[in-house]
Amino acid sequence: MAFNLFRKNDTETVENTFVPASSPLNDLEGTYTLDASHTTIGFVARHAMVT
Repeated sequence: MAFNLFRKNDTETVENTFVPASSPLNDLEGTYTLDASHTTIGFVARHAMVT
């Protein structure tokens, strides 16, 4: 991200210009092939309670 601030002099207003950089998500676009023997999806919930 880039943010530029331009000021001509003290009596004029300030102009803010936002220049977006490339999105990190654009680098992740594409088609992926998942290897079933090395791919797992799981969920673990742990709770420890001491009284």
